[in-house]
Amino acid sequence: MFPVRLVGRRVTLREVTAADTEAVGRVLGHPLVAVRLSCQEVEGPVDPGPGERTAYHLVVEKDAEVVGGGALRITGAAHGRAEIGYVLHPDWWGQGLATETARLLVDFGLRDLGLRRIEATVGHDNGGAQRVCEKIGMRYEGRTRRNLLVDGVWRDSVRFATLAGDGG
Repeated sequence: MFPVRLVGRRVTLREVTAADTEAVGRVLGHPLVAVRLSCQEVEGPVDPGPGERTAYHLVVEKDAEVVGGGALRITGAAHGRAEIGYVLHPDWWGQGLATETARLLVDFGLRDLGLRRIEATVGHDNGGAQRVCEKIGMRYEGRTRRNLLVDGVWRDSVRFATLAGDGG
């Protein structure tokens, strides 16, 4: 499925293009984002190539401005499993845009891609990201100790998931 364009009430998620490099850099390079981001959620343009596509890297736009990014990566095609990630510039935190972004990604995976399980891994100390997962109906599944190396320090993460039919 290419290109992807997911339209929500306030945000639109679309494929990353080379023209987005500067805007994406402003989001990922912000110091408040860097401390919370366990991995780079938005990468460069994706060439799906032959065969099945396994990663969707999207920018989040509000009123035609890039305000963040979102990703869905299929981690177990045979099992219908994927992981989502999302990031917003701090100017847009606390306005419900992350919740809308995460909901669009989950709906895309379950409805459009026919997946059966969507997971999210967030920092154990990132209460905002954890609340987003809870708001969209994902369930807490546990804590993984010292699994992410961030700036030379091993950090814990927590995992959330939703299944097709959960009704989140």
